[in-house]
Amino acid sequence: MKKFTAILLGMVMIFTMAASTAEASSTESSSEAAPAAEATAWVLAADIWGSGVPILDAMNEASLYAIDIAGCDVVNASDDYSADVAVQNIQRFIGNEVDGGNLYLASPATVPTVSDMMKDAEIPFSLHTGIGTADQFEELQANPFFAGAVDANNVLAGEVNAQL
Repeated sequence: MKKFTAILLGMVMIFTMAASTAEASSTESSSEAAPAAEATAWVLAADIWGSGVPILDAMNEASLYAIDIAGCDVVNASDDYSADVAVQNIQRFIGNEVDGGNLYLASPATVPTVSDMMKDAEIPFSLHTGIGTADQFEELQANPFFAGAVDANNVLAGEVNAQL
């Protein structure tokens, strides 16, 4: 089951990056993750560093779209541009017993903490855009619940943002 979740998260990462050039639609900022509804599908967590910035809104929408087309339910939250809120959101995701997470960790300081939290909870996760330092990324690869990461093409992201 964990291997399937890891593969699913990998697919979500690929679809997220492929769809991240899509036009952004409005998203509501919330520092609290909504509780997971009773679901028959897999429930994946998705967070974003903040909302109200076109490129972040586009990235969040792409992540939500990828999770939706994979047939999963989603628990989504904005980190409100705060490393502390990012960690609190991950704690809420874990408390909601999600099956996996596609996470945006903008602050390298949160990478080891979140990696340990997900490992302790035995929840597979992937990272998009916020992958930490080179040393942190090496440590992530030793975590058996880390499914992988996709980092941004900042030049392309800037071009897309300029068009929004």
